[in-house]
Amino acid sequence: MNLLPFTMSVAVFCAALLLPTAAVELTKQQAFFETHCTDCHDDETQKGNFNLTSLQMDFSNPDNLIKWKNVYDRIESAEMPPKKKARPPEADVKNALSTLGQQLTEAETKGLIANGGRTTVRRMNRAEYENTLRDLLHLPLLQVKGFLPEDAQKYGFDKVAGDFKTHQKLKHGAHLLRI
Repeated sequence: MNLLPFTMSVAVFCAALLLPTAAVELTKQQAFFETHCTDCHDDETQKGNFNLTSLQMDFSNPDNLIKWKNVYDRIESAEMPPKKKARPPEADVKNALSTLGQQLTEAETKGLIANGGRTTVRRMNRAEYENTLRDLLHLPLLQVKGFLPEDAQKYGFDKVAGDFKTHQKLKHGAHLLRI
């Protein structure tokens, strides 16, 4: 007995059931933002210099993705709406955050896959460089940190090579390591 037509019919039926649910969730999410956010964050008011009405739900745009993550974080931490305003019902907040969180996670996953993964170019900071030289050269008292340029920081990290000019300084001979 061939079950393929039956299986295909069930799959199409299930997919048809899921599509309206997703559309309803997006509509609920948009209604949530319109009801609780656009009074203060529209074209005219723009409190906090933030306009939610002009912000597109295009998560493939990195600027939009960052702004929507900020919206998510502010609502989740109960920072928004502010204490002077009425807090939406917890069920509405939970639903809006759930839908937005799924969208953000999906967008970030797509971006990671498109960019070949999460890892970015890293470099050793001064302390790691000194320890590596000590290990490689078997010189436990070697001190070279003072000859190296200061470690720059980006978002609290001192190892992300793409944002630092340290490589340029070393490349151009501004600081030479002498052992």
